[in-house]
Amino acid sequence: METNRGFWSRPLGWIRLSGSAAGPGSNHSTPAQRRSRYFNCSQHSPAVASDTQFLRNLRHPQLAWNTPLSASHADRLLENLRLTEADRVVDLGCGRGELLLRAVADVPGLIGEGVELDYSNVERARSAAVARGLADRVTFTEQDLRNYRRTAGRVICIGADHVWGGPVPALSSLQARVEPSGRLLFGGGFWSRSPSPELVEMFGDLPATLEALLAASVSAGWKVDYHDIADLREWDDFETAWNRDLEDISRREPSTVRGQQADRIARQRREEYYNGYRGVLGFAYLILAHAERSRPGR
Repeated sequence: METNRGFWSRPLGWIRLSGSAAGPGSNHSTPAQRRSRYFNCSQHSPAVASDTQFLRNLRHPQLAWNTPLSASHADRLLENLRLTEADRVVDLGCGRGELLLRAVADVPGLIGEGVELDYSNVERARSAAVARGLADRVTFTEQDLRNYRRTAGRVICIGADHVWGGPVPALSSLQARVEPSGRLLFGGGFWSRSPSPELVEMFGDLPATLEALLAASVSAGWKVDYHDIADLREWDDFETAWNRDLEDISRREPSTVRGQQADRIARQRREEYYNGYRGVLGFAYLILAHAERSRPGR
C-alpha cells in the first residue's frame, strides 16, 4: 500500500484499499501518488503507521465495498458489463472482492479473478468466496497491479488508477489488459466543481470535468458504451458508513487510547468531507470497449 505524509498523513482508506504502485518509505511522489495515499491507507511515520494498522483491522461491516456505490447501482453496472458464462472477469484492485463475488454469483459458469496487493483484503475475499460456495470459480491473487500481465474478456478497475499515475494514463495502460472484443468497467475521479488548491494537493491531477474524463477515454482508444456517476446520496451514505465503526469504538471506549484514536480519525474524516470535497470531488463509472481501429488505407 502507499504511504502518507505531510497534508497526506491522514490514513483515510478511500477507494477499495486497492493495490498500489509505490511502496512504503517513498520520499518523493507525483500528485497521483499523493492522491492514492489519501485513497489507500498505509504507513510513513510511526503515528501514521499506527493509524494505518488501526484502520486495516476494522472490518467496516457497513460497507459492501470501499467506494461510493449503492447496491442497485452496482447491479446496473454489472448488467451493462454484459457478463456471460463464457467470460473470464478480472477485478484489478479488488479490495475485499465483493463486487467480483456478486458478478460471479449472478452468472453461472463465469470464472473470476481478483488481484489485490493488501494481504488482509485477499484473505477476507478468499474467506467470503468459500462461505458463498464460489471458491471453485473465483480466485484471489496477492500482487502489485503493475506486475499483472494476463488479459480477460471482462475487466473491472475501480479506484486503482493511481497505480498507473492517475485516470488518464490508467485508461491507456488498461488497453493491454482487455481482450479485443472485451469490455472494461472503470471507476475514476474527476472534479464536479472547481476545487480549492488544498483539494488539488490532496487528490492530485484529476480531469477537470466528467466530459474531460470521457474525452480522455476516447483519446486512449476506448469507445464509451455507458457511463454514470456516484450521486450525492451515495457519497453521503458511503462516508457515513465508513465512519460508523470508528464512532462505535469511540462511544464504547471514550477513555482508552484506541477510543481516542478512533474519535480523532472520524472527526478528521468528517471535517475533510463536509467542509472539503463533498460535491466537489466526483466519481464516474464507465463501461468501455475497444474502439474500432482504422483499416489500412482508410
